[in-house]
Amino acid sequence: MYERLLVLQLDSVPWSVLGPLMAEGAMPRLKALYEQGCSGTLRSTIPPITPAAWATFMTGVNPGRHGILGFKGYDPVKQAYRLSDARHLHERNIYRMLAQSGKRVGVMMQPSTHPPFDTNGFMLSGFDGPGLSAPFAFPSELEPEIRKLCPEHELNYNFHRIWNRPLGPDADAIFASNLARAAEQVRRVTQLTLDLVKLRPVDTLIAYYQAPDVVLHKAWPFCLPSGAARSPARRAATVAFWSEVDTACGRLLDEFPSENRLELVISDHGHQLAKYAVSVNDLLQQAGLLTFARSMGSLAKDAVRRVGALARGEKRRGLGTPIDWDRTKAFMPYQVCSGLVYVNLKGRQPYGSVDPADYVRVRDEVRAALLAQKLPDGNPVCEDVVVGDEFFPDKDARGMPDLILLQGEGVDFKRRAGQAETHRLYKMGIFGIHHPDGLYILRGAGVPKRTQVDFNILDFPPTLLAALGEAVPSFMEGVVRHECFDAPLEVRTRDWPWGETAPVEAGYTPEQQAEIEARLEDLGYLD
Repeated sequence: MYERLLVLQLDSVPWSVLGPLMAEGAMPRLKALYEQGCSGTLRSTIPPITPAAWATFMTGVNPGRHGILGFKGYDPVKQAYRLSDARHLHERNIYRMLAQSGKRVGVMMQPSTHPPFDTNGFMLSGFDGPGLSAPFAFPSELEPEIRKLCPEHELNYNFHRIWNRPLGPDADAIFASNLARAAEQVRRVTQLTLDLVKLRPVDTLIAYYQAPDVVLHKAWPFCLPSGAARSPARRAATVAFWSEVDTACGRLLDEFPSENRLELVISDHGHQLAKYAVSVNDLLQQAGLLTFARSMGSLAKDAVRRVGALARGEKRRGLGTPIDWDRTKAFMPYQVCSGLVYVNLKGRQPYGSVDPADYVRVRDEVRAALLAQKLPDGNPVCEDVVVGDEFFPDKDARGMPDLILLQGEGVDFKRRAGQAETHRLYKMGIFGIHHPDGLYILRGAGVPKRTQVDFNILDFPPTLLAALGEAVPSFMEGVVRHECFDAPLEVRTRDWPWGETAPVEAGYTPEQQAEIEARLEDLGYLD
């Protein structure tokens, strides 16, 4: 049984990036960790997106059960959107479970933690919260101290504001400046983390880094060795950034108390090159399943819906081209890496057209049409299309989608309809998008060296609880992975059903919502 736990969360990092960097000598601290511990591929959630994955890491249940599919949620009855809020997860997560057992837990800026809650240590909410315009730390008395320790803490939430497009004759210099600022964010977060641990010592420390995700989105090819052939200067700047990430990990490994400590480096998902932007609603229109508004009546009905959205303060008031809802069978209201498609069902959607008796037939018709779609290069648009009823418990009560589109290689799903190209090629070839396969490295006494074990992200919550001597609640869907330890862990269980945890209404002001949406739009999470 371990007494301490250190978790280094490197958002979005895949082995295709970390492996070559370790081999080149750019990340010696993580290479040492890798050589001395157990590691493997980490399969992310469906959808493989930051808030869903980290909520699963905290709770040990799939997004269909904890209810966070992305940064925003959708209410099919009201045809309205809401920013995700983690208040319904405050009791059902491993941080609270450890705190209730008397352990002190520090959580540094992990997403899906807004508003911050009591962990018997400290918690700073992540970049998917409003930032400094709302409570951002628990206990609240830490907030003025944080402002003194880190005067630029606002930039830890709004890093997108200082990322400039590398165009023109100074493009390489601008690119290098962007990467230097990303490295500065890593240093800033690391120093603040260490300062807070000195103020409020903890037994478990969770340190989250967003900057890797930003760099992978903005500069994907230069994170790979092949990027040197494209631009030696940009590859060098990118390697320097990753070296700073390694240094930050080394500082936390050196300065966080090491007695009887288990160490985990983990990414919530992986990354890949964005090849095609695919408009799902245009695909549905071409398949005869969605109809654009043309008549005065259909245009008026869609205008009423848009005005209602505007009255609710929603920035995005439509799906692009107006929709004739009376003649539309299915549509995608928003994207979260995976595509989320709803049947336009009578009695659920306010302008539903599909009779409940025809629901299964229409759903299967939509699924077949999407599975048949091909990219211009001949590859499938969708790796698979998952039926919501098979994936989401109490799907209708939670407003979950009827179909989940798992992206084909390089596919970036978009919801906006009426695009000039249904499958738009990303010609620049520099943008990265999420991939389901992330990574992990686990090290500690009793962890076999250089062992390869692939994980599902669901498996970590019960495994970490068991490793720390805590009971595993019955609602967790993953399993304890004994093969990562020399001897099987002792597993105690706790009868605790998941129960009803309907998402709460997020309490954001219009200004806070606009601020959060600006960050998410800049990263490509909203269109």
